[in-house]
Amino acid sequence: MSNVSIKKEEFEKIDDTNLKLNILFESVIESSEFLKEQIEATRMRFEVGDKRVKRLENRKNLNTAASFGGGVAGGIIAIFGKYILRIGD
Repeated sequence: MSNVSIKKEEFEKIDDTNLKLNILFESVIESSEFLKEQIEATRMRFEVGDKRVKRLENRKNLNTAASFGGGVAGGIIAIFGKYILRIGD
């Protein structure tokens, strides 16, 4: 594909209808290819973002589980500590 670059004024000065149609056709083809490339690039960015979000969600779940486990362990230690202190009295 050739890179068609023409100003509006220059395009309007062209009298040959076939030349104008060819220029428009090339422009549409180039725009279509550009949009396809942009769609693919956007799709790839979304895939990267999805992976990152999943990784962050997994980390959040691990942090929540660790906090729960720490809370349960702390509660058990507190209960045993309370009874151990009573036994010493």
